[in-house]
Amino acid sequence: MKLNTLFSHAFLPAITAVLAATLIASPVSAADEIEVIDLDGITEVDFSISGASVALVGSERSDLELVLEKPLTGFDPSRASKSISRDGSTLVIEIEYKKTSGVFGWFSEGSKGYKSATLTLPNSLPAAIHTAGGNLSAEDMNAPIKLRTAGGSIRIENVNGDTDARTSGGSIRVESVTGLVTLRTAGGSINVEGEVAGLDARTSGGSIKVHLNTAPQKPVTLKTSGGSVSAVLEQGTQAPASLSTSGGSVKIELPRDQGFTLEAKSNGGNVSFRHGGAFEGTMNKRSIEGRVNGDGPLVQLSTSGGGVSISEI
Repeated sequence: MKLNTLFSHAFLPAITAVLAATLIASPVSAADEIEVIDLDGITEVDFSISGASVALVGSERSDLELVLEKPLTGFDPSRASKSISRDGSTLVIEIEYKKTSGVFGWFSEGSKGYKSATLTLPNSLPAAIHTAGGNLSAEDMNAPIKLRTAGGSIRIENVNGDTDARTSGGSIRVESVTGLVTLRTAGGSINVEGEVAGLDARTSGGSIKVHLNTAPQKPVTLKTSGGSVSAVLEQGTQAPASLSTSGGSVKIELPRDQGFTLEAKSNGGNVSFRHGGAFEGTMNKRSIEGRVNGDGPLVQLSTSGGGVSISEI
């Protein structure tokens, strides 16, 4: 009992002092690298980084701010290189980090590169973003954007311009994007909400869900090799729509007064028509061909391993 009392009264202040000193010596977050770049004469930005998540943020500013976040441990500044140059009117930024190799490289100094990069730039400036491995996000842009990652998810919000986003392994989520939208993933789901002028979304291994509150003016193509496909078009469509999968169900919902030409088939399930529009054509449990409400854009639905459903909103 006396020993416990002695420990708590005599040693507690010393332990507290050591802990306080440790916290002061070890900051909660590593120091970020911040650089502001003049954009005089620049009409486009091309940014690439080796192995880090990247956020693209549109703003009202006239210059570009680049923030590079370091990990708490395992970062060696001598292994990092940064190149900022101009190719005509394109600003080119390249960030590289050479990681330590070897059996114990992961635990040694220099084993980790930058954790993330954030680019804040004028929202009217077109941008292309590339990362060798990390998540990508883009928001509040009024210009075309291109996003590429070798392995990570992609999130896009509030973009007014054509959008091209591709990942070798991750999900893609898009919300409130006008313009033509092209999406590709080799292994993940795709979700699109809000509005698009046209959409081409394809995945090699995941589901595709689309819910639009405006009518697309350009074709809509949704294709997956391993998952279900569904589309809710609240205001219908002014352009052809194609939904297909090799291993799942296909569903589409359209307004009652939407006119369209329908081609639907399934090799591994039933095809159902629950739309209230006037139908003319042929129909059986495996396929439907005909016109709804007179005529309109071609709607093609197909699956090799599931059912097909056409219904009204």
